[in-house]
Amino acid sequence: KEYGYHEIADELVKKTLAGIQKWHRRIGGLYEFYDPTGKVPPPQLPRKNVIQKKPDWRNHLHSVCDFGWTAALTIAMLQETYC
Repeated sequence: KEYGYHEIADELVKKTLAGIQKWHRRIGGLYEFYDPTGKVPPPQLPRKNVIQKKPDWRNHLHSVCDFGWTAALTIAMLQETYC
């Protein structure tokens, strides 16, 4: 929006919030990252080129649930949208 792309920015916020809400309703939590197509659940996305199987933090990293930046940015987008 700072560069004058108001419609694109509004669409991006709307789509981002819809994706976060979709997966929160289905599986709960806020995740570190999401599939841009909205088809793959966040826990099944690869992180650092590793596909998650059964979570085992000793062997590899997993998509982080209840991720702080996602929560903070969601609040910021909601405030901008509804306040």
